[in-house]
Amino acid sequence: MLSISAQVKAANSKLAIFLLSKEEEEGFLNYKPPKKKSLDEAKKEVVGRWHLAVDFRIPSRPVQERPSTPDGRTTFHCSLHSISKVVMPRYPDGAPIAWASPTKHTTPAENAAYIEDHPLGPGTASTHAIYVEDGSPPGDAAHSLSGTTPSRVAAIYSNISDDPLLRDLFWRQVPATESEVRTCNLSFAFNQSPGWWQSLPQAIDIDPNFKAFALKEAERYRRAEGRWKSFNCSLEDGNRILRQIEALPGFDPAQRPVRYETRGGRIQTRMVIELPHELGPERHRKIMVAIGDYLDRLECKIGSDGEEAPAGMMFTAVIHTPDHGNDERNIHLHIVAHDRRAVLVEGPHGPNWEFARKKVQKTRSRTFPKTFRNAVEKIVNCELAAAGIKRRYDARLSAHGHSAHPVRASWQ
Repeated sequence: MLSISAQVKAANSKLAIFLLSKEEEEGFLNYKPPKKKSLDEAKKEVVGRWHLAVDFRIPSRPVQERPSTPDGRTTFHCSLHSISKVVMPRYPDGAPIAWASPTKHTTPAENAAYIEDHPLGPGTASTHAIYVEDGSPPGDAAHSLSGTTPSRVAAIYSNISDDPLLRDLFWRQVPATESEVRTCNLSFAFNQSPGWWQSLPQAIDIDPNFKAFALKEAERYRRAEGRWKSFNCSLEDGNRILRQIEALPGFDPAQRPVRYETRGGRIQTRMVIELPHELGPERHRKIMVAIGDYLDRLECKIGSDGEEAPAGMMFTAVIHTPDHGNDERNIHLHIVAHDRRAVLVEGPHGPNWEFARKKVQKTRSRTFPKTFRNAVEKIVNCELAAAGIKRRYDARLSAHGHSAHPVRASWQ
């Protein structure tokens, strides 16, 4: 069946052009990348960009990795990951239960040092920092833009401190301010350790509540009845149940039938944003400053002097440029942020960070990733327009072509 624009043809060329643009936009928004093949399927085929089937549903060249519209709008990478406090499961003697250990993230201090590309400890004080004036009041926090020697770091901008040692101290003190982990979740992998699942109904040396819950969820899995629930319990009970689980016949630590998860207070938000390779270093820095100031002023409060002061996130933003082994277009912005304000005070044993009692409320909303992504689109498009470049970011899709806004999996 012909499209509406094809049926209109030359009867009204302006209307046909308008309808065609709308059809292309609809194809752009509805585009989904091909489903990834399993490892076995991939081995049977020759994999390469020149062997991929051409998708004619959108106006795009076969070798392009992302959809685009005739007026220059493209998708872009913008990820947000929330890192929370976790507790490792342990045996009575204190040794970790390795097979059940949750995914271990780097600490806030380690991740901040990684993106700034400097080692922790002495020597980082020699990092040269210069203050940047971006035309807007920086608020009550020191904003710094640092030029550093590592080849991949182009610039650093932070409202924490211009001193990398004080930034490191900030991230080391963050975990102590957040709520402790008191409970754990035991989720199930019904296709792992089949011998263990077969022995579970006859097991007697296992928590009866856990056993009944696991068998009930296994039956729901067999009948394909919606999503399966996790078993919630205290940390002490969780450790005891894990020891009972591994004692049952058929248990295989390489195919763990139960996964252990904990979640305490959020200690860091990690963001990675693609920067347009068409722009130069100065405009990249302007984008970094604008995004940083947006986070700094997510919320504002009226001080004792009657002036409005920023009360947003504490952050460090770093621009990474590609090294000799990467694509020259791989220019991106790393941001590590915390949603609790802090001030530096001098204590009897040296400087110390004092954290606010309340967190930034806007970051606790499930709509924050969508709001932030829209803000990035607006900031970047202003610089693209000022540079006279046709390309525009479109926040409605992620860099992989699927909807960018439902990001609950990484924002909890």
